[in-house]
Amino acid sequence: FRSKCYHSLVMLIMGAESSSDMASKEQGWNVLTEVLEVLDSRPKNSFPEMEVLWFLTKAWNCGIHFYSSLRFKEAEQWCSMGMRFLKHLPQMKPSYEEQMTGVYSEILSRLQSIK
Repeated sequence: FRSKCYHSLVMLIMGAESSSDMASKEQGWNVLTEVLEVLDSRPKNSFPEMEVLWFLTKAWNCGIHFYSSLRFKEAEQWCSMGMRFLKHLPQMKPSYEEQMTGVYSEILSRLQSIK
């Protein structure tokens, strides 16, 4: 697992959090999905939590950007991805889980209200 390569690739593809380029978001999604697949296939605790936290933050911040733009479907997808990274943070998970779950529930509620 070449975390630094994935870091660089995500930064290159997605650039700033506020980028609205959907093609770069899609490519970023694909890379972050691959990172999750790699993490899921390895033994627990085999990667430094700070590296995992970085990927979680990229996905989560992208979702929050969509949420602030009232794009609830995309917000849910990206924040859901961020939530999937939580299981790879055994020590840091308690620091993030409650707040993330609250915001994610809010996103789901807003998404339901427009259906």
